[in-house]
Parts: sequence; structure tokens; C-alpha cells
Amino acid sequence: MPPKKDTTKDTRASKSKEISETNEANETSETNETTKRAPTAYNRFMKTELPKVKAENPGMNHKEAFKLAANNWKDSPDNPKNKTG
Repeated sequence: MPPKKDTTKDTRASKSKEISETNEANETSETNETTKRAPTAYNRFMKTELPKVKAENPGMNHKEAFKLAANNWKDSPDNPKNKTG
């Protein structure tokens, strides 16, 4: 009786190819349909505030500087919740 043919390689190769083709299709449709949103007021504030806090406190670690900058947001005139009218 002849030995059985090992088909696991063929199956794996075809599944791998199918997955690869599916991923490529998903990436293409996502990049075409997805547009980048504008940053929020908070994001714009933090982008400028964090470097200021780090410059004023060079020994402060990032986590603490971020907390301080986020706390500054509460009283910032850039915060829409602080605007009257």
C-alpha cells in the first residue's frame, strides 16, 4: 500500500493565501473610506501645554507632567466649558 500524501502543507498555504488576500482587501477599503479627524480642543491644548510643563519642570517624569498639563486644562480659556456666553 502506498504511503498517504501529506496535504497539510497545501491546506496551510491556501489558507495563508486567503487570509493575506482578505487583509489586503480590508486595508484598501479602510484607507479609502477613513479620513483623519481634526484634533479636539483638548488635543490641541495638550500638544502645546505638555512641552511648556516639561520645560518648566525638567526633572518631572512624563506621567506627572501630563497630569499637571491635564489639570491646567480645567482652567484654560481654550476649554469650551470655561467659555461664557
